[in-house]
Formats: sequence, structure tokens, C-alpha cells
Amino acid sequence: MVVIQVFQQNVIAMVWDFDRTLIRGYMQEPLFADHNIDPGAFWKEVNALPARYEKQGLRVARESAYLNHILSYAWTGKFQGLSNEMLRGYGARLEFYDGMPDFMDQIAESIATDEEYRRHDITVEHYIVSTGLLQIIEGSAVRDTVKDIWASEFIEEPLEVGGHLRFAVDGNLPLGGSDKTITQVGYVIEDTTKTRALFEINKGVNVERSVDVNGVMAEGERRVPFTNMICIADGPSDVPMFSVVKRSGGKTFAVYDPRDTKHFEQVSLLAEQERVISSFPADYSHGSEAWLWLHRAATQIADSIVERREAALRKATGSGPAHVTQDPADPESGPASNGSAL
Repeated sequence: MVVIQVFQQNVIAMVWDFDRTLIRGYMQEPLFADHNIDPGAFWKEVNALPARYEKQGLRVARESAYLNHILSYAWTGKFQGLSNEMLRGYGARLEFYDGMPDFMDQIAESIATDEEYRRHDITVEHYIVSTGLLQIIEGSAVRDTVKDIWASEFIEEPLEVGGHLRFAVDGNLPLGGSDKTITQVGYVIEDTTKTRALFEINKGVNVERSVDVNGVMAEGERRVPFTNMICIADGPSDVPMFSVVKRSGGKTFAVYDPRDTKHFEQVSLLAEQERVISSFPADYSHGSEAWLWLHRAATQIADSIVERREAALRKATGSGPAHVTQDPADPESGPASNGSAL
């Protein structure tokens, strides 16, 4: 039986959280600033929603409550005319930590230009998996550097209901209205669905759409083995993601804002609980602690890919034991050989 390996498993995936991992604060800050909304008051309201709805006999997902609260602000005019285009504009105003996003290109280039790694076509891909808003990330400086993004999304124009909700002859569904204000939650990423994103990267769902993330796929057939993953994040919402990657042989790191003592304590706890290999300040400039740790992790994975592929090649070609190579200074040391088998 001939086994066809669809994916070569020579991709190193660096999976990043966004808020306080790549940027100094939270991505919604420009939105609040433009509409004179107190962020503290907004998040206090969000945190109170589950208990408030519970009193009405309703169960509300904590992780998606803030998305619905943004919609409430949009509908009531506090976020007047909020659209996906506006969200992308807020992304362009985000301040990244030192060294970002240049670091992403630099580490990818360092692997791609290494002669040994290049022989095996080893590459680095960057992914963002965030509970934040996809359109804000899309508008940020990091977008052109990452291969794919998993984050929450809003719908502006919902489909018409009733008799109009059917496929047209050309396969398209009619859209209703022309108002671009966000109206519905389209996609939600929260703590546990972050792990689904990991499995989609693992199986190559984002590259080969015919692959079903829930389908059976042998480890050797998956595009990015978990051993080829590096996960970088900062908070409790990333614990499920850390657990999957670390348990499966990948590398996990936590970063913190050195100006924020509480953030340092939060990240230190992750390290003490051994959820991550190490933690360091979120400074990605050349020669920083983050730069050194992450380059080391990438080269370790690249070395393991080379070793695995060359071992497979030796097995496939049936390379035999090498002869002793003749020493030119000693004619009696034995016949010269390149070690190839007949």
C-alpha cells in the first residue's frame, strides 16, 4: 500500500495572544476614547451581566457577554454607527510592544535563510488567537505578518428572514438593508474555543478547507504537529491553550508588561504552576530576553524537524553502515569511501 503524506510537517507555528501580549493594553481602548466611554465602567457593567441575567433565570456566557454589550452600546447610540470599517481604523492606532511586529519577520527570516533548514523547506508561520475583535486586529500593523487570525467577529448586514431566506439561482443569499452598523455576533472565540483554533492549525484546516477539524487524522498526517508549536500569551484565558500545547510536546511562554506589577504577578503564577516553560518581559527588540528565548525555541524545533526528516530519509533509502574513510597520511588506514551503500 502506498501512503501519500499530504503535509511535510516542516512548519513551525508561533501562536500569539493579542491583548497585553503583542500590544501594551487592550485593543478596545481607541473605541472607548473616541466615544468618551469610561473603560472601567464598561467592563464593570460587563462583569455584572451574568449575575444580573441569572436573577431572570437566564444563563449567559461570560466570555461573550462583552460582545453583546458592545452591540447594546451601538444600538443605543453610545457607539454611534460602529462598523467593521471603524473597528479596522481603531486597529491602525494600536501601540505594539518594542520590537513588534518586526520581530515576527526577523524570526521567520532567520529560519528560512539557514542553509540546513532551507534544505528541508522549514518555515515559520505566525498566528493570532484572541478573545478580542478580529476586525481591529485586521486593521493593525501586524496583519501582513501573520498567516491567520482567530478572534470574535460582528455581522453588519443580517440576511433577510422569512421567504427571502433561500439560495438564489447563483447560490448567493440576498442581503437586507444598507446600514453598516454592526447588528449581530457572527463568531466568538473564548477560553476553550482557543483550543479549537489550535487543532485547526494542527490539522491544516485553514490551509486545506476540505479537512474537517473533528475528523479522524493520524498524528503523522497533520500539517503542524503540536511539537512544532510555540504558544505566547499572558493571562488566565490562555490556560486551556497552554495546556494543550505543553501537554502535546510544544513550547509555551508567558509575557508581561514590565510597567505593570499586577500583570507580572499574574504571569509569575502561570510559571509557578508550570503552565509555561518560562516568562519574560514583553520586549521583542533584538537581543532582549524574549528575543533570545523565542529564537532558541524556534531553532530547537527546526533542529528536531531536520533530525526527524533525515532519520526518515535514511530509513526509506536503506542506508547501510559506512566504511572507514582512508586517512591520506596513512595509506594503510583502509580504503577511501563516501559511506554510500551498494
